[in-house]
This record gives sequence, C-alpha cells and structure tokens, in this order.
Amino acid sequence: MPGRKKANAALVLALCLCLVFSALPPMQSKAEIIPRYRWHGFIYSTVDWLSIRNYTGNAETLRIPAKIRGKKVKDVMSLSKAKRLKKLIVPDGTTFYHAVSTCRTLKKIQISKTNPSYKLKNKLLLNKKGNILRGCPGGIKNPKIPDSVTVIGYVAFNDSDIGEVKLGKNVRHISGYAFWGCKKLKKIKWNKNVRWIEYNAFEDCRSLTEIAIPKSVRRIDDEAFKGCTNLKKITVGPNVKKFGTGVFPVQATIYGKKGSAVEKYVKRHAKMYKWKFVPI
Repeated sequence: MPGRKKANAALVLALCLCLVFSALPPMQSKAEIIPRYRWHGFIYSTVDWLSIRNYTGNAETLRIPAKIRGKKVKDVMSLSKAKRLKKLIVPDGTTFYHAVSTCRTLKKIQISKTNPSYKLKNKLLLNKKGNILRGCPGGIKNPKIPDSVTVIGYVAFNDSDIGEVKLGKNVRHISGYAFWGCKKLKKIKWNKNVRWIEYNAFEDCRSLTEIAIPKSVRRIDDEAFKGCTNLKKITVGPNVKKFGTGVFPVQATIYGKKGSAVEKYVKRHAKMYKWKFVPI
C-alpha cells in the first residue's frame, strides 16, 4: 500500500540520520575550546577580552602587565599555579579580586591610591567605598576584617588557607562562594549583625566540625554548607525564616528551637539528606 511504503521510507531515512549523527564527534563547550597562550609565565586567553588565566613563573614579586602583546589586560582569573609569589602589583583598570585568594603564598597586594575600583585595609582588598571585602591574599591565615565592611564579597576567600575568621562587627551579608573550598577553616567567630548567608558560602570547608549560627541570621541560601563533611553539629538561631535547597551537609545534626522554621525545614528533608533535628 502507498501509505505503508511512505511510512517505511520515512523510518529508513530516520534511522540513517541517527547513524550519521551518532558517528559525529561530540560538540565541545566554549570553555573546552578556548585557546590559551603563554607570555613570560602568564597563561592568557583573548576570546572576548584579554584575560590572564594563571601564572606559572617563579617570581616572588609580580607586576601584572597593563598590556600583553598590545592588548589591554582586563582581568586576572587565578594565580593558583604561582608557587613562590609573595607580592602582587596591579595596574589601575584591571579586575583581579578572583585571583588573590587562590595564591596560597601571596601576602601583600600593591595598588595605587588612584585605583578607581579598590582600596587596601589590613592587607585585605576592599571596594573603593570600603564596605565590601573583595579579596584576601591566600597567604594570610587569620585575616582581620575592618569594621567598615558590611559585605563579604563573592569568592572573597575561596580556596585560601585561612584557619580562622572573625567577622567584622558590622558584617551583615556573606555572599555566594565567599569561603568556598577553604579546607583549613576551623573556626568562624560570628558577630551579632549577620542577616544573610548566600548560596554555597561555606561549601567544602571540610575542617569545620561545629558552628552556631547566630540569632541575627534571617536567611540561608542553597547549599550554603554543602560538602562540609566533618560538620556534624549545627546550631541555628530561631529567626531564620527562609532556607534554600540542601543548606546543610548530609548526615548533619541540627539543633534549634522546637516549633521553629528550622525544625520544619530539617524534618521535611530529613529522609533525603539524613538530617537529624534536636530541640534545644
């Protein structure tokens, strides 16, 4: 029958197309095909702008160039491969705060007083106004956060070797990934003003064993303490009303006020994450 023949022909064509496409190599993401170049120890890319991806040289004092091969350096993404670097000098107009915490030997940053974006206080990198902590050199173990800081910025401490952090008395907001990957962080000294802990703020802080989130906190976002595998005891203040997804690590014991929002949250997800709630 004509209709059946047409259907069979369409089926054969579809099978042929499937075989053709299955033989093609998988598509690569943009991140996988970004070309890298080398210049005096710097690894950089120029897809959208010139971005320094890392530094593999042996310098102890390193000046970030304003230009490489005639192109303006816009940002520095990481310095994790710099094994001897102690001092970093950065030109005006370059974004670099992502990089400073990834260099675990770095202890000093130098910027000009005319820098339009940043200022320094207690060896820490702040925004020009001084209320946002942008970065902490990875070689500083016990940073002193200035009282002017109200926000711990995005990735401010990520992957650094800090062992203890005392939040400045006016810090109200801990941004996403602020302490992500701080595997040696053992102690957090909270203040009485923190209101908001953003997504993944303390992810993979594997040396934390217990924390007491203060009464001032109102909101904790997605996976804030994900991967904190040794964090078994968590005390949560009664005023947290909003919780994200998977806030606490698997198999954690959470202490809180009976009838509070945290009790309802923990019990609602106890089976999925193997959490246990203990009233206090």
